[in-house]
Amino acid sequence: MGNALGITPAVMFNRIADREGATTEASLGKVAELRGALKIAMDKEQALAEDASEDGKAPRPVVSSGHDVDRLV
Repeated sequence: MGNALGITPAVMFNRIADREGATTEASLGKVAELRGALKIAMDKEQALAEDASEDGKAPRPVVSSGHDVDRLV
C-alpha cells in the first residue's frame, strides 16, 4: 500500500475518505469536501507565511504528496 510520502494527493483524498468510512455513494462528496478543506488550509498557511515575511509576499504552499494532504487536512 505504501506510505503517505509515496502517493499522490488524489490518492490520499481517497484513502482519507475510505478511512473515515464514507460509503461508495458518498465517497465522491467526501473527496470534494477534503479538497475544499485543503484549499482553506493552504490559504491559511500562505497567509501566515505572508505575515512572517519582510515584504508581505510568500509563495503558494506546494502539495506534492499524500503527506502534505494529511498534514494540512
